[in-house]
Amino acid sequence: MVTLTKALDLQSAPITTETPAERARQAVAKYRAQCLDDVYHALLGIIASESAKGAVSLDLYHYEDSSCAYVEQKSNAPRYINGRVRVHINNAPLIAYETLVKRFESDGFDVVAMDSADYGTIIDTISWE
Repeated sequence: MVTLTKALDLQSAPITTETPAERARQAVAKYRAQCLDDVYHALLGIIASESAKGAVSLDLYHYEDSSCAYVEQKSNAPRYINGRVRVHINNAPLIAYETLVKRFESDGFDVVAMDSADYGTIIDTISWE
């Protein structure tokens, strides 16, 4: 009788063990990245619709309110005369503002950031004129 055995090659296939805590951290990181994308696209949508009515910038206000949408436009005029649109960001602690600033600046917008005692660096205004 012949017995065949297969040697375990530890060099070719790395063994990874992923703990439940690591999976939870990855899930949080994925959620925050999605929040950032959602806020970015919502702000771009507001910019597109309101700039067509003459608005020249967004004034951002930051909150921690899970009962509201991530982004809420608080001013909506039929037309603006060099006006600013007031926007609430309701998931402020979840946003990586440095990344958001870079995205808007790479799109050609002027971004003014400021320090907040509650949320660190935040965006004050996004302008395009």
